[in-house]
Amino acid sequence: MRLQEVVRQQPGIPLKEALLVAKHHYRKTSVAISCISGYLKKGVIQGIVERVDEQGKITLYPTESQPEGPGGSHSGQPPDLLSQVYTTNKGNQIRS
Repeated sequence: MRLQEVVRQQPGIPLKEALLVAKHHYRKTSVAISCISGYLKKGVIQGIVERVDEQGKITLYPTESQPEGPGGSHSGQPPDLLSQVYTTNKGNQIRS
């Protein structure tokens, strides 16, 4: 299941839990958390925004149903990270 689908079905899901369900190419969940969080902050992943809850956990919301307050939706249409081919800094191509 794609990350966007998981977040759409469970708005407010913690990032770690979402990555345990969503299909990804990372070898470790901890690496996936770090990378995906960075991509979300940069606006690379379309359709998802991240928020930090009261306990400090990163939670995910679909852009169309995010809670009110700071951390509004992204402007523009960034590419969908999870359906693209990327070249790593070592020249390897990754299809996700």
